Amino acid sequence: MISNSTPEKCSLNNLQCEITFSISNKGKRLLIFKNYVFRCNKTTKSKIYWMCSESECGVYIHTNTTDELICINGNHNHSANPDQLETKLLRDKMKERILSETTSITKIYDEEIAKANLSKGVAAILLTVIEYRAL
Repeated sequence: MISNSTPEKCSLNNLQCEITFSISNKGKRLLIFKNYVFRCNKTTKSKIYWMCSESECGVYIHTNTTDELICINGNHNHSANPDQLETKLLRDKMKERILSETTSITKIYDEEIAKANLSKGVAAILLTVIEYRAL
């Protein structure tokens, strides 16, 4: 088991932690916290329960329905992959523009790549413009 940090237990002190959201390939919301991706497991009237997207990992997060962090529990048994996450977020931006604009795919791809200031790791795993045309 890989322990990236000390376990974070439920605490009101963690409410200020930075969380962001993205959309999965199936159109579901994803929560992103410290370069780890979480998927929604259950929603109630007052809470949303999130599980780490790695199937064997037991880390979970609770937020309220206005996306404020309530608690985090557990240690990840895998490493975060910031390059893969950055690639996903860039791909999401491109896909959104491709679907909503009349600008050519090649131009959107070039503009987003130029704005992104990519690391070598991200550049190595990023789809080519030809692959984006197949989206």
